[in-house]
Amino acid sequence: ANFRDTMRRFDALKDSGLTFIGMGVSGGEEGARHGPSIMVGGTEDSYRRVETVLTSIAAKYDNDPCVAWLGENGAGHFVKTIHNGIEYADMQMIAEIYGILRDGLKMTAGEIGDVFGAWNRGRLNSYLIEITEKVLKAADPLTGQPIVDLILDKAGQKGTGKWSVIEAQNMGVPATAIEAAVAARSISSAKDEREAAEKILGLPDVGAFTVADRAAFIRDLENALLAAKIGAYAQGFAVMSAASKEFNWSLPMPTIAKIWRAGCI
Repeated sequence: ANFRDTMRRFDALKDSGLTFIGMGVSGGEEGARHGPSIMVGGTEDSYRRVETVLTSIAAKYDNDPCVAWLGENGAGHFVKTIHNGIEYADMQMIAEIYGILRDGLKMTAGEIGDVFGAWNRGRLNSYLIEITEKVLKAADPLTGQPIVDLILDKAGQKGTGKWSVIEAQNMGVPATAIEAAVAARSISSAKDEREAAEKILGLPDVGAFTVADRAAFIRDLENALLAAKIGAYAQGFAVMSAASKEFNWSLPMPTIAKIWRAGCI
């Protein structure tokens, strides 16, 4: 939900004796089965009334429930929006690394999956890196080909990445990693235009390149991805910091980082 709708609904109920909770959840299929990260916005009193229920169903990291009250009205939905914006950036960076390994080093999907699997056992350990390995190693049951090679190269979006960019621009906070990721999705969705341009202009020459030390080059890519992820998170937290002042939320930044730990990004 757009946090501005949540704020409007919250305000509409202020004299009714009722209240409104805007609650963002994240965790994918594992979250649906075993508990998500939960980002709650509303009055603190309304949160306390449901806290026991939310704590019991939330994802756990070292037995610590990944749920918190983050502030009044739209605070929870805003944090969820920026969470998704960071996720957009993260997925775009993963895709670009995949492209370098596929087109530059001419590695197969399975080989690239092995690279991401090794990274997931190190500093890049995260939900998105974990599922990237699984996706790249998945085979189509009918043809035996890597499933990633059969998926249409056309991405959609639900709006949270776009909302993240809009709010960042409104507050004058640069969120370039998120902006680039949203733009990349928009470009990918223009498949008809891309195919028409290909007929006229042809494809760029993306020949394989050689590296003196492939292992060292892959380590450089790992470092680049780690640095880029840190940058994307920093930009997302900068947007939340600005919004916290803009909307008088006092967003608890360390708490937000804590409740995002259990497999939601």
